[in-house]
Amino acid sequence: MRQRPARRLTVANRMRARPAASMRRSLRVSSWTRTTPIPGNVTLRGWSSPTRMLARPLAVDSSSVKAMPVAGPRGFDGAKKIDGIRRHILVDTTGLLLGVHTTPANIQDRAAFADLLTACDTNTVTKVWADKGDTGTAPAEAAAKAGIDLDIACGPKPVGWFVVQPRRWVVERTNGWINHHKRLVRQYETTRAAHEGFLVLSQIGLLLRRLDRGQLFDTL
Repeated sequence: MRQRPARRLTVANRMRARPAASMRRSLRVSSWTRTTPIPGNVTLRGWSSPTRMLARPLAVDSSSVKAMPVAGPRGFDGAKKIDGIRRHILVDTTGLLLGVHTTPANIQDRAAFADLLTACDTNTVTKVWADKGDTGTAPAEAAAKAGIDLDIACGPKPVGWFVVQPRRWVVERTNGWINHHKRLVRQYETTRAAHEGFLVLSQIGLLLRRLDRGQLFDTL
């Protein structure tokens, strides 16, 4: 009887053979955020001045992505006609990701604002720029409780052409960076925590590419 050829132990095969519980543990956001914070004098390629991590303003935004037909929490975004999840992100003035929180797509921004603030360390945050989706009493109370000045930064409604929103264009650019990753253009995971883990991993790779070569090993 002909013997079956040995299966090549490729990276894809290792990932398939890996236990599901171990995979979920490795994709937890806390596993990747329990690292040494970047010092305030680190220089990133593309920026003329070092990053400042103290007393920094942040920007918040959300985007809805379609979900594949897999088990897991999901909702329908009636405004964008998307059945899936919604990613709420918090970035600094350079567009670097500081916090992420995912919800079903039917959850509004104002309802998830308080949970998003708990996704990162807001002790040094002084101001958060948001859009009209974060208006209302719930976001205002959450920002006041954290000692943050919530600023609704939005210009006039564009008529016939695209208008860059003041201050908030940075977080829109980060959404574009996230969508460049094939694993994040859809919700392929059965848990929202796994999707958040892949999102954080994508931004870690972006940050490492932007670190100055001479400071890379001093920072790690």
